[in-house]
Parts: sequence; structure tokens; C-alpha cells
Amino acid sequence: LLGFLRAVLVGEVREAEARELRMRFQQFTGPVAAKGEEDTAFYRYNRFVALNEVGMDPARWGLSPSGFHDRCRRRAADSPWTLNALSTHDTKRSEDVRARLLVLAEVPERWAKAALRWGERNALHWPAGTPSDPGVEYLLYQTLVGAWPIGPDRAVAYMRKAAREAKLRTSWTSPDEAYEGALEAFIRTLLAGPFREELSRFVAPLVAPGRAVSLAQKLVQLTAPGVPDLYQGTELWDLSLVDPDNRRPVDFDARRRLLDRATAAGSGPATMGGMD
Repeated sequence: LLGFLRAVLVGEVREAEARELRMRFQQFTGPVAAKGEEDTAFYRYNRFVALNEVGMDPARWGLSPSGFHDRCRRRAADSPWTLNALSTHDTKRSEDVRARLLVLAEVPERWAKAALRWGERNALHWPAGTPSDPGVEYLLYQTLVGAWPIGPDRAVAYMRKAAREAKLRTSWTSPDEAYEGALEAFIRTLLAGPFREELSRFVAPLVAPGRAVSLAQKLVQLTAPGVPDLYQGTELWDLSLVDPDNRRPVDFDARRRLLDRATAAGSGPATMGGMD
């Protein structure tokens, strides 16, 4: 039976009924994989969330230069018109958030000390009766570092969704209002206290290197085999998180002004205020 099922699914059986089963199986497995991996596991396994992205493998930390060039050659030969995307409506965090988080891999000792210190100090800020949640806290700290500066409303909305997607303490189908209220109170307390200034000091030296990573990956996106696919708003720095955060209105008027300024500058250097 399993052998026959395999033959059907790989297209070796070509009858109409087999095609119907194969099509329905393909329609079903995509959403199952998305909900099981991208919308559950990626919110539970928070070792390094820059790698927890749609289409990525958190176990893969990178490619060697030769491996990268080999992939480019294969893409140019096999799928030259495929889309090159860094951010989409469905990514878990924007390309610029991921780029800044990648810098943490270059300062692991500094990051480890900060995360441990924050976890120890901030445990007392959980409301009475609610045990601390180290896994959620670690996701929160990475999120704040990647998207800083971010206001409490956006941070709370993101973490509520992340907690529901993880389905450990709350979920979309069975929301735990007490836990979610405690999580919100914890976040708002942190961002209204001295932790805010400490976080700002920690992030400050990461901003410039993060932008360098962003520009480097943008160069690859625009020049590698394939068709560059730029998501709305990513013409400038974009520190968005998962939807609906990455679907906020884009200030196209500001982008038009910057484009006009660059066009007016002609071949000379243009000062792009939005890119400072």
C-alpha cells in the first residue's frame, strides 16, 4: 500500500483519480507544514530567531563562498526568473531586523551576558501569581534588539501573537487572558523603566553593522540570478515584525520626496535623509 501511495504521489500513476489524489494531497500538506513549522515550531524554538524564517532552516547558519556561488550557478541555469525576496507580507520579521540580529552572532559573549543579566533582573517584573516564562522572555529580548526603537503597543501585539502561535501557554483557539494580561504588563513595565535605557545602550553599537549587513544582502538580492522582489516599505530602513506589523501604511510621500531629491542631484552625491 505504501509503495502504491508513493507511486501516486510522485506522479508514476497517471490515471485521473491518481491526479486528483495527488493534487488534494499537495493542497493539504502545504498548510499543514506551514502551521506545524513556521507558525508553531518557529515560535517555540528561539535559540536565534534571525534563522526562524519562512523557507529557512534554523539548523543552517550559512554557506561557504564556494557553496553560495554554486547555488547561484544552479539558479541561473535552472530557474533564472525566480523571485529574490528578503521581506514579504508573510516573513516573520523584516530583512533589516534579521540583519541586525545577525550581528549578535559576531558578539556572542556580549549578547549572552546581557540576556542572562536581563533575565535575572527582570524576573521580578512578572505580575504576582504568574511564573516567569524564560522562553518567551528570550524571544522578547531578541525582538526588542532587532526592532529597536519599538513602542510598547507594537511589542505587546507582536508578543501576544507569538505566544498564541507557540500554543504553549495560550493559543488562538483557547486564549488564556490571565497569562496574556501578565505578559502585556511585563512588557509595559520593562519599557517604562530603567531597562529601556540599558537596552538602548546595548543596541547602539549594533545599528551601523546591522545596516552594513542589510546593504550587503540587498546588493546580493539585486544582482544574484533571479528577479528582485522588493516588499513595500523596504526602499528605506524597515524594522517591521510579522503581520499585521509589516502591513502598516507606507509613507509613500516621503519616498517620493527622497526620490525627487536624488533625481535632482543628478550624477552628484545625493543626501538621502531617510537613509541616515
